[in-house]
Amino acid sequence: MMSQEQLCNQLGETGVLAGIAWAYRSAASRLVEDFSESAGYNATCAGVGLLALFADRLDRVFSCGKYAVDPDQTEDSGLDLLYAELTSDEVATLPKIAAGIVSRSDLNGSAGWRFGGVRWLLASARSGGIDAIEWTGKSPTKQLVARQFGKSEKSPSLFDDYARNVDSDELFVWNGDPFDVDSFVVGYSLDLVTYGRELVLGQSRWNPDGTSAWYWTMDLLAGQAPGGARGDAAEHAFVQPDEVPDAPVKLRRPAASQVNNTVGGNQ
Repeated sequence: MMSQEQLCNQLGETGVLAGIAWAYRSAASRLVEDFSESAGYNATCAGVGLLALFADRLDRVFSCGKYAVDPDQTEDSGLDLLYAELTSDEVATLPKIAAGIVSRSDLNGSAGWRFGGVRWLLASARSGGIDAIEWTGKSPTKQLVARQFGKSEKSPSLFDDYARNVDSDELFVWNGDPFDVDSFVVGYSLDLVTYGRELVLGQSRWNPDGTSAWYWTMDLLAGQAPGGARGDAAEHAFVQPDEVPDAPVKLRRPAASQVNNTVGGNQ
């Protein structure tokens, strides 16, 4: 497993960390702009939307998927698609990262990106809850990433690892993807009330005993302004599928609930 210092130095020097931070900020800003409970959007919509927007922005900044660049194209080719629906500020701050430095590397249905010998997946958390993610409640893929150890000469498949470590008569359907590279996690959360944001890169830690969810994390928004306040913070618990959506957020309260909270509610 690559050390924290080695990984962060490599990702920082190549602009990858800046690319991840840009992708998250762009996705979060667009979700806040579009989201409206009055129009019928709910927590599920917000979770699916943020995950989809984040993945789209990561593909944009790293020239992956439909934003892939043909080697024969000129430097300005495909900019209409790349810049579509972005604000002028997002276009101006979009990191210029050479195509091919990062590639898509999905793992059993979980969106992933690969840089050299490392991969990262996305994992959401409740607002303010990055440090307390319970991997036992996440997908089998993210559970296995949290349980990974040093690789042997022959890398085991995730299916084999799952069969060895989980006491269950039923195994999830696996596509045979090999656990061939070190896998890290980009954890994120968004509060649609206060616009509070969290974004970290880290090595997840299997924590069925309720201990820390990480061996280490790096704050990718350090020094970033948190954004303007958008009303009183509110806790809205909800249950959602683990993989889709994979991005819990907080929602604005109905007007009556806000009044009660202002007067003296203790929620």
